[in-house]
This record gives sequence, C-alpha cells and structure tokens, in this order.
Amino acid sequence: MKKIAGGDFRQDLEEIIETCVSMKRDVVEEDEFDTGKRQLLNLGHTFGHAIEQKSHFQMTHGHAVAIGMHLIAKVAEAKGIAEKGTAAAIAKALEQNQLPKETTFSPAEVAEGTFWDKKRRGGTISFVFPKKIGACEIVKIPVEEVEELARTAMES
Repeated sequence: MKKIAGGDFRQDLEEIIETCVSMKRDVVEEDEFDTGKRQLLNLGHTFGHAIEQKSHFQMTHGHAVAIGMHLIAKVAEAKGIAEKGTAAAIAKALEQNQLPKETTFSPAEVAEGTFWDKKRRGGTISFVFPKKIGACEIVKIPVEEVEELARTAMES
C-alpha cells in the first residue's frame, strides 16, 4: 500500500480498509485471547469507553475512541512516554477527518467511567500509551491515579 502524506485518503479507501482488516486479523490470530500484542489495538479505548458510557451511548464508539486517542497521547507526552508532537499529529489527523478530539465531561466523570472497563484488574487499569506514531506500550495505572491522568489530558 502506498503512503498517503497529507493527501485525500478517500481515493484509496478500499485498499486502506483491506490492509487494516488484514493487519488486525493477523494480530488477533497471533493473540486470540487478548493477553499480549492484541491489547495494543486498544489505543484510546480506555478513555473512549468511559466517554461513550458517560454519553449514555449517544456518542458513537468511533468518536469516543478518537477523543480517547487524543487524550491519552496528551498524557503520554506530559509523562515523557511519547515523542513531542505525537498528540498534535493525532489531533491533526482527527481534524482532517472531521473527528472530535475533546470531551465536555469532567476529569472525574471520565475517570469514573473507566472503572467499569474490561481492562481493569483489581486496583489497576491498563492504558495503551503511544510512544510515537506507530508504536505503543501498555501501562497499568492504579485506579486512584486515573482522575489525575484524565485531568492531565484535559488541561495540557
């Protein structure tokens, strides 16, 4: 697949979708029970699911995850995990595709919404932090730190 730098991806949409589905299939087949590499597909999902749930599912899954990706990228930069400019690159991609990047819910509301996420294991919740575009890592965050994480995302 050719790289589309700032161009109109819609002209190659069928090829892009085919490639993405193939890549996801390969990851899922390699990690059928979602215990390793497959978890990296959840970038933006922890905050996204919280936003989706807090909206009483009036916001689509895709829009909520888009916001979650931007928020977690801002946190990753603030914590020194992500390369500087990662959040801006994600924000630009979201804007170019008419996707939201912010929420009106408070940090406390978003944090509370994460407590029901399937990625919670006892006293921690797994977040996928981007390190740079194309590379992520899974970080377990204690539940008592999630509100501060959300605050950092929304204030930076």
